[in-house]
Amino acid sequence: MGWKLIYYQSRSGRDYVNEFMSSELLDETRNKVRNLLELLAQHGPMLQRPHAKKIFGQLWELRVTGTVAVRIFYYINHNQIVLLHAIKKNRNKLPLKDIATARQRLSSYLNDI
Repeated sequence: MGWKLIYYQSRSGRDYVNEFMSSELLDETRNKVRNLLELLAQHGPMLQRPHAKKIFGQLWELRVTGTVAVRIFYYINHNQIVLLHAIKKNRNKLPLKDIATARQRLSSYLNDI
């Protein structure tokens, strides 16, 4: 089963994940992210550690490792995966403000569908 990747957009049309990828990442890391997104689109919720991890509830993280660690927060709904927020990870724990941002975008997305 294929999963459709949806890039969350704010009501004003901002696509935060693509903005992050194009402005914050070098080509090598961006390619790693794209490869892992393809794996996610192929396997959906069956993609597990070390590539994906459930944070809690309906919120998951895609885990890109390497010289630069990247996390993409996402939500799975039927055959769709909604990419909500992306960060460079600098610490062992995920920053609470970024989890809050992902949760807010998830709430906004759910209210709009």
